[in-house]
Amino acid sequence: MPRGKKRPLIEEDSEGVISPDAQQEKDVVPTIASPFTIIYKPPRTSNKRSSKAARRESEAQNVTSTLVEENPLGDGNDMVYSVRPPHEWATMKRFRNFMVAEETFTLDQYVYVNHSGIPHGEELSDANAKMFWIARVLEIRATDPEHVYIRVFWLYWPNELPDGAQAHHGEHELVASNHMEILDAMTVTGRAQVQHWREDDDDEVPAELFWRQTYDCQTHQLSIIRKHCTCEGYYNPDSMLVNCSNATCKIWLHKECILKDVLSRVYKQIVGTNEGGNEDTIEVGKPNARSKGKKASNATSAAENSDADPWEGVLDAKLVRQKTGRQQRVRVAVTDLRGGSGGNPPTKARRQSQDKPWLEDIHCLRCKEKIV
Repeated sequence: MPRGKKRPLIEEDSEGVISPDAQQEKDVVPTIASPFTIIYKPPRTSNKRSSKAARRESEAQNVTSTLVEENPLGDGNDMVYSVRPPHEWATMKRFRNFMVAEETFTLDQYVYVNHSGIPHGEELSDANAKMFWIARVLEIRATDPEHVYIRVFWLYWPNELPDGAQAHHGEHELVASNHMEILDAMTVTGRAQVQHWREDDDDEVPAELFWRQTYDCQTHQLSIIRKHCTCEGYYNPDSMLVNCSNATCKIWLHKECILKDVLSRVYKQIVGTNEGGNEDTIEVGKPNARSKGKKASNATSAAENSDADPWEGVLDAKLVRQKTGRQQRVRVAVTDLRGGSGGNPPTKARRQSQDKPWLEDIHCLRCKEKIV
């Protein structure tokens, strides 16, 4: 995790809206650090009482008591922590909302946090969103407009994780964590639209920022996410998955695995014989994974192979949607890159020019049925 600025390693009885001191100059951004530090303690199993009720009780008994927060990882263990210095934190007034630059923020919202000194008032866009950190607001406390603090859970961009971004991480993907911190509210620069994507069969891929995986800052472990295809690889929502139409199968297949399967079959059919090769001796790469158009990233589907596939530079393929009446099916458009100097395309396509694509059916990589 990033170091040096503190980050990289709740509904309360509340009143009104607090605004951090608006007299700070627009181009001056306070440091991400605050005078408060969170100390983690061993987690404990959740009980019937809500973690908020447990926290209120502990604070009422003693300002130095341990505090409790529901763990966002959903593992059945509450987060147990304390805040230093305890008295200053416990005696501050709680609020439901706070305002920065005339924008109101509330509990449980996702917010952009300015950690790199970008002036307030800058417009946010998809292109520069990664210049900011993203957090979920758990608690708002203040003594006056000059001293407003928020307790947050951090979300991370995948490239900030210890092992960096993985092939299955999408362009708009975040990783939720149980890393808590207390920030100066003036570091908040805007509201972030973030969805929790559970990756169910019927779920549409979120168009905006989303998270599906969690990172435990205490064990340094990423949560397990759903595997797909015969390769048992993960799903990158910037690419595509194709669902087997066989009702007894219904596996989701990676686009990359499908293309590899079709290319190996076509290569063996039209190149192995036409270039004087012997079909028995052609070694065709086999998809390294398991199987209608659900969006998903390149590269997680097939196993990494240091040797180039034999069809590279000879054949090219892409998934296309073919509309027949009111129905659509996904097929593979194959192009012979050798043009007129190469071999013949399959018999059903010989009337086409050799530099134009023809369509191939997709067969499920598991049940072998044609996908319709």
